[in-house]
Parts: sequence; structure tokens; C-alpha cells
Amino acid sequence: MALHHVAIRFAYDGRRFDSYARHLGDHTVEDWLIKALRTQGYVEDSFRTGSRTDAGVSALENVCKATIERKTLRGLVPSLQKEVPEGLWITGAAEVMAHWNPRHAHTRSYRYAAVPHGEDLARMQAACQEFIGRHLMTAFAKMEEGRNPERTVRAFTVEAADGLWLFRTTSDGYLWNQVRRMVGAVQAVGRGEAEVADIKESLKTGERHKAFHLARASGLLLERIEHEGLAWDQYAGRLGAHRVPQVLQEADVGLMLARHLHELAPWPEKLNADDAD
Repeated sequence: MALHHVAIRFAYDGRRFDSYARHLGDHTVEDWLIKALRTQGYVEDSFRTGSRTDAGVSALENVCKATIERKTLRGLVPSLQKEVPEGLWITGAAEVMAHWNPRHAHTRSYRYAAVPHGEDLARMQAACQEFIGRHLMTAFAKMEEGRNPERTVRAFTVEAADGLWLFRTTSDGYLWNQVRRMVGAVQAVGRGEAEVADIKESLKTGERHKAFHLARASGLLLERIEHEGLAWDQYAGRLGAHRVPQVLQEADVGLMLARHLHELAPWPEKLNADDAD
């Protein structure tokens, strides 16, 4: 047997799990990944995650790292897939150096699909532009002790698509709640509850405008987490061409649920300020 440091690429439907992080329950994405890895020679306490998402948030592509004792990495992907429940898909594996850290991604890209509520597209597009560049994101995140509040947003757009508002954003990293709070602020501007200047002021001062809410978790999808130099197809085996179900690829996760919830609840809804991204 040989010791391998391996990056695992995976996708998941966040609605099917209690949460992503393992300390929040037994039926979490991390719990199932570790359970599967234990069948393949997992070295305890070696698991590291690439991007933590909140309960209800899904991912088309996320990455973790673990150390396993195994003769070879061939067949690892299908072997792991057999051990995880419906709604979690192992899509690739790549051998990495011992010091490699999945948190140090080159870029992360999120997609958010929202049911329209009378927003003006041009106003929202102007609001999105205010987030481009490096900013103090205190007003648009739930801050954790010791975290740098500055983040660089490389792209943030919104367009109309199939009767929905489709937001996309790319950055080298996000704070807790950041994407959903950015979306919520842009929606508020689109409905005339705030102005573009209010976003600029919040970015400058770190004070959140009263109309800026936390957007629903169900519309958020981690589309891509990019690391340079990983050969994902090398150990994919028979699942090298494995495709995540179309419902996830089209970012429709949770949208039907969101529509039904809107029919049952008034808008805007009262949101828990402690909800996570």
C-alpha cells in the first residue's frame, strides 16, 4: 500500500443534506465524503474542504483533499460513488502534493437564480457593477473572527433567463453570506427600495442599508472552484464522462420549491440575519 494525497471533485444537491459542514449533523456532505473515504484507506483527520456552503446551497463543482492509503488511485472515483447517497456525485480525483490546500483556489464562481418580484433589470445591472473590484465587504457578509473583510470581486452580472433573474459572480474567495447578501442588495435596488449609491456607501462604511436582505439559499449554486494544474481525468476511471444530473447543470436546484414558497408567503419575507451563505 502507498500513501496518496488526493484532491476529490464532487457535486451535490444541497436540499438532500442537513448541511455541508460535518459538525452540524451526521447527514451532511462532509460526513458522507469521509465515510466513503474510510472505505478507501482514509487517514484520519486529513480531510480538508475547498468551499463551505450553507444548508440548502448546492454545488456543481466543489473540491476536498484527503490522504488515503491505497495501492493506486485507479478506480477511486467509482469506488467512492458507490458509498455515497443519492444527491452526491464524485466527479474526479487528482494526486496532489502534501502541502496542497483546497482552500487556496484560483477562482470561485457562483450562480444565483431568483424568481422575479418586479425588479428593474437596468437598475440591477448598474448595482452589480458597484461590487466589481476590491472592497470592504463587512456590510455584505457575516463576519467571522480573524477573517480579512476585504474581497476582490472579479465579475458580477445579472440577466433575464427563462423567466428568472440569473446572477453570476466570480472571485478569488467569498465571506460567509457574501453572495446571497450581494444578490439581496441588488434586488433591493431593482425594486426601488434602495439606490446604487446606497451600495457604494455600504461598501465604503461597512454599514448595511436597512433594505439589504439575505437572499434565499435555494437559488444558490457553486458552479466552479478552479485550481491550477490539477489533472482531474487521470483517475476518473469509468466515471470520467460522468455527468451531474441535468437539473443541477441547469441551476434549477430549489427553484420549483422557491416558486411554491413564494405562493405561500408574502414578499419580502422576514429572513434570519444569522443565515449563512
